[in-house]
Amino acid sequence: MNTDPKNHDPREIDEARLTAFALDQLDDAERAEVELLLAESDDARRFVDETAALADRVREAYQTSPTLAASPSLRAAIEQRIALKEGATAGLSSSASGTCGGNTAGQASSGTRAIPDAEKAVPLDHTKQPSWRQLHWVTLSATVACVCMLVAMFLLPFRPDRKTDSTVIAYSRTSVGENSRGLSAPSGIGQPHSRPPFDSRGQTARDATGKQDSELRTNLSEKGILTGARGLPKDTRELAAMLADGKVVNESPKKPQDELQRSASALEDTKKRFDSSPTSRASKETEIAQSKPTSSTFGSPRYQWGMSGEKRPGGYTSPNTEQYVRIVDNDFRPVDQQPLSTFSIDVDTAAYANMRRFINEGRLPPPDAVRIEEMVNYFTYDYPPPIDAAPFSINMEAAECPWRPEHRLLRIGLKGREIDRRELGPSNIVFLLDVSGSMNEPDKLPLVKQAMRMLVEQLTEDDRVALVTYASGVGVPLPSARGNEQQRILDTIDSLQAGGSTHGSAGIELAYSQAAEHFVSKGINRVILCTDGDLNVGITNDDDLIKLIEQKAKSGVFLTVLGFGTGNLKDSKMEKLADHGNGLYAYVDSLREARRVLVEQMTGNLATIAKDVKLQIEFNPAEVAAYRLIGYENRVLANRDFDDDRKDAGEIGAGHSVTALYELVPAGRDLPSGDRPLKYQRVPERNLTDAARRGELLTLRLRYKEPDEDESKLLERTLSDLGRRFGQASEDFRFAAAVAAFGMVLRDSIHKGDATLPAVEEYAAGALDRDPNGHRAEFLDLVRRARAIAPGW
Repeated sequence: MNTDPKNHDPREIDEARLTAFALDQLDDAERAEVELLLAESDDARRFVDETAALADRVREAYQTSPTLAASPSLRAAIEQRIALKEGATAGLSSSASGTCGGNTAGQASSGTRAIPDAEKAVPLDHTKQPSWRQLHWVTLSATVACVCMLVAMFLLPFRPDRKTDSTVIAYSRTSVGENSRGLSAPSGIGQPHSRPPFDSRGQTARDATGKQDSELRTNLSEKGILTGARGLPKDTRELAAMLADGKVVNESPKKPQDELQRSASALEDTKKRFDSSPTSRASKETEIAQSKPTSSTFGSPRYQWGMSGEKRPGGYTSPNTEQYVRIVDNDFRPVDQQPLSTFSIDVDTAAYANMRRFINEGRLPPPDAVRIEEMVNYFTYDYPPPIDAAPFSINMEAAECPWRPEHRLLRIGLKGREIDRRELGPSNIVFLLDVSGSMNEPDKLPLVKQAMRMLVEQLTEDDRVALVTYASGVGVPLPSARGNEQQRILDTIDSLQAGGSTHGSAGIELAYSQAAEHFVSKGINRVILCTDGDLNVGITNDDDLIKLIEQKAKSGVFLTVLGFGTGNLKDSKMEKLADHGNGLYAYVDSLREARRVLVEQMTGNLATIAKDVKLQIEFNPAEVAAYRLIGYENRVLANRDFDDDRKDAGEIGAGHSVTALYELVPAGRDLPSGDRPLKYQRVPERNLTDAARRGELLTLRLRYKEPDEDESKLLERTLSDLGRRFGQASEDFRFAAAVAAFGMVLRDSIHKGDATLPAVEEYAAGALDRDPNGHRAEFLDLVRRARAIAPGW
């Protein structure tokens, strides 16, 4: 046996357990064992990645072609093919182990009994084990079978506003038990339909009787999932083989032939893409792991969360195909070892609106959908405007930390220079609209149209606007038109219809081309992408899309990404596009939110006053023992990147405010548990400078570039802690702390301290005086709704 784990023999990998791991079907003990193997074996990790990637492709196939059907006419041939593979596997495995017992031989014989003579005559080499790739599709076929049999239960999106058949709902994964996220709210608070609970491995709690299976087949046929078919296959091997070969057969004479061909083509394309470029689960659906910090499949710690401190069995399971990047909370950093903290600013606000959508539906958001910095930055704060030539002011404040009174809380706030709409100069705007089939929902394309009308009504004759659409192909329904041609623009918007797949990369190319054609040297040049993020044709890999966006960003055209819809939201993809496109990402869950983004904050969201804005804080070890940046997990930079003008960072718009919070451990206090003294060395004695004895808490350095320049400018500020209690802090400070605490409670962060939902309500209730748009009052209402959904949190 190969003893080197890095060169683990793939033939020794327990494929069944790895497949179960990839589909999240193991209990905690089994998962821990598999994760140990994954930490050591490249082959095992590759197998899990490819299995999960195939599962994702199957989900895509169901979205693009939901009318899968089975044909009994293929049953014999498919069973023969499967039986041949099983017989070959059994024979080879028994030969390799040095034993060939009667049972094994019998199985092989039985498995090949119905195989035609030509196939029986295929010689089998019993002197060596099969190669990894020879057995690969056998296991993957089984994986596909598992995924497909669970599609009806787990992937049918739940729409509270629709009348849904109760039998189908009974198998939907939107369901949640009493102890899991998605918990039904008490009456009057967005209560979803009730559903049976699921156990920790996502298995249904129902008894799989033949009657229920028959009802499921009937309802799936009625819903169009198996239109024209005779029901689900009697044997999962048939469905596995059909999908593995990319074949779909529908015997209904009523089904148009071209639609059948599209169905088969979609699955064939799925298989080809998997064969050619199996990708890792960089943007896997939200998952929460074991009850204590462990090393996950991909090397990042994962935490189980629970209600009222109790560990939940299995945690939140996504009811659909929404995707969020895994977030691991920033930890405390000892100042004597890491005195510098460097990160890029972030003006995105999508996470707050998305969180609001979940709570208004009567369920808590997945933890990885909660990005605390975006929740804090959703709100405006009364920071003073800049008084010098800098494009923004820098404001800092320190006070008692409400969830850990022995700690201090630091707030850093930037306020962008206000620009009058008349001073902006002409605008060159290109709407890039996703009109694919996935956008054919009331909260998607119809809402997009309403949002666009709002912005168009703000344009003047000096502005230009174009419409580029993408679905299976791309088009320009409206070449660049002047802003005073409103009726022509609005008529074009009203004519848009959804349908087809999603060729997003081609749309991006065309939109930037349109923007470049009418580029305004002293004005606003921006592409506004409206989508649910489901790009499934053309360039679909995140890394390749990022490269494309980075290349286009060099043209001087900025990007705004507006996310729409539920059930298929590719949050992680849209955030990446905005980050690398010199832009911002907002989620539009209502007409009110569309007005906030495109009307109330139009100037800030369209006019960039500074780009590549980076912050670096040096903490004074005489005052601070440790620090923790709250949020901004995906914005943290290496310290050396602060002075490197080649490194991309965030942008800030006119009038925008940006807020960051740090939790500080005062000097002389014990560090949080987990930071233990080193065994083999001591931290060198601190040789403090004279500056360290002045009482300064920190020094903040900030780098930024003018929108049309490539060389950064440096600003520097210091702060001393006046020792204020939390109640003595400013109203804005207390409200920002309440929003951050709410985010930590929703994430069930290990750093939330004494924060609870009642405590968050108390923090916020005393900081509502300055609320011109009612956003803070709405926040307080969301906290109360969350308390109703999750009593005891």
